[in-house]
Parts: sequence; structure tokens; C-alpha cells
Amino acid sequence: MTSNETTFQVFKAAGEATRWKKGQSGNPKGSVPKSRVIQTFIANQTMDGRKIVNELWHIAQDRQVRVRDRIKAMEILLERGFGKPVQQVEVEGQVSLTRELGSFSDQELMELVDLRKKLLSDEEHTVEGESRIVPAN
Repeated sequence: MTSNETTFQVFKAAGEATRWKKGQSGNPKGSVPKSRVIQTFIANQTMDGRKIVNELWHIAQDRQVRVRDRIKAMEILLERGFGKPVQQVEVEGQVSLTRELGSFSDQELMELVDLRKKLLSDEEHTVEGESRIVPAN
């Protein structure tokens, strides 16, 4: 065997030993998520957000600042301090039931009956629509 062949085989063996196996990650622990890096940076620069809260507080209290900007500062402080208020959402749509009635268990049928009674007695919510029996194919 020539020295070139020996060198080639040494490099080939070294390459196979360090090559990743199929399905193996090159970075098993993963990189630090960027959001965590940014979050840490902002926390360090703002004393864990205290500087920003103080600035928002001063904006909210300063009568020289436009009213709309003061209100926005107050909204941000309230949302961060107490959470966003619950919002009412209207949902419209159609429900299609393709399951045969005979496939429901007795328990599921009783739950459906109870749900129907609850919906019909609920004056706060509106349930509109029609139902029809569609023969199975």
C-alpha cells in the first residue's frame, strides 16, 4: 500500500467516525432561543422592566403630554399589571353532524339532551338554525 493510499484510508476512517449518524442532531442541546436572549438583554437594560414602567407612569401623569398618549400609557400599564380585559366574541357558523344516531352511547345522548335543554333555557345566548334528518348513504 502506498503512503497516499494509507493517508486516504486514515482520513476516510476519521471522517466516518466523526460523521453524524442518520437522525442524529449536530447540536443535541440546541441553541438558546433568540427570544430568551432578547428578553434577558431587555431585562438587564431596564432593571427587569422597572425603567419602562416608570417612564410609562410619568407619561400617564404628565399633563403636558397629549391626552391620547397619556391614555395609551395608562392602557399599557393596566394590561401589564392586571391583564387584558375579557372581550365578548360573536361566533357564527354551521355544524354538520355526520355521525349516525345509533353510534352514540346512552351517556352521550343524555349529554346532548342536557345541552339542548340548557341552550333552550339560556336567555343570554341565541341559538338559531334548523335541524333535519339526512338518510345515511
